Amino acid sequence: VSNTCDNCDNNANSNQADLDGDGLGDVCDSDDDGDGVADGSDNCPTVYNPSQNASACADADGDGVYDGNDNCPNNSNANQANWDNDSQGDVCDPDDDNDGVPDSTDNCDFAANPGQENWDGDAAGDACEDSDLDLWLDSVDNCKALANPSQTNSDSDNFGDICDNCPVNANNSQADWNSDLVGDACQDYDLDVWKDVNEVFSGTKPNQACASTTAPNDEPQDSQVTDFNDDRRSNLSDIVLYGPHFNKVSPDPNYSARFDLNMDNRDNLSDVVLFGPYMNTLCTP
Repeated sequence: VSNTCDNCDNNANSNQADLDGDGLGDVCDSDDDGDGVADGSDNCPTVYNPSQNASACADADGDGVYDGNDNCPNNSNANQANWDNDSQGDVCDPDDDNDGVPDSTDNCDFAANPGQENWDGDAAGDACEDSDLDLWLDSVDNCKALANPSQTNSDSDNFGDICDNCPVNANNSQADWNSDLVGDACQDYDLDVWKDVNEVFSGTKPNQACASTTAPNDEPQDSQVTDFNDDRRSNLSDIVLYGPHFNKVSPDPNYSARFDLNMDNRDNLSDVVLFGPYMNTLCTP
């Protein structure tokens, strides 16, 4: 080490050890621990103890670290491992990750997860488990049970493509009314041009395109999204029914999901506009 950066110019010390960080290396520092007591008179030359308390040099747990410096004086831990860098070493810290959950009940001792999220209900929490071994922890993995190291997610919802039941349309709920593994956001089961997600939202039958009869208001559940009076026609008689609900916003009691064609929790002109292309059309079973 050149003299310009050597902390002991006249004493060989390639490791440049400096216990008290005062710029003088230990091999040439007359007070290694910086406690104001010269090493020759200090009863603990490597432990800061200006009061010269004899107990500062004790090593109750026999791990080679003086109690005054030991982050677990009663538990042997020569390596002084301390994951959360608090005053207690890991072997004696009741909450190693400082997440407020004691290690005795924490499902991730060394990963802060106060919510204890654990999607698969096993012993390890999401914050410290990689269930599918794809190198992504469950807490951030968009497909926790299926390995997908690329995390490809075409629709930017919470699910990667390989586990998303509708990878082209965002659908965090993964709703699938008929459990056929095709998400409602992707499927038009009855082929009436309205996605199942719209039908489920509005309360119409996703598995029946047209009303069962042409008689108005004779069925407990409508079939066609734009046929509000279930007579197989989408026309002015349906538009009139918007009246009591127009410009109402959920949770207003007059708001109705049945008339909310764009599913924005508002019954307004934007819904009527969506009705437009179906005006004066007949539904043929």
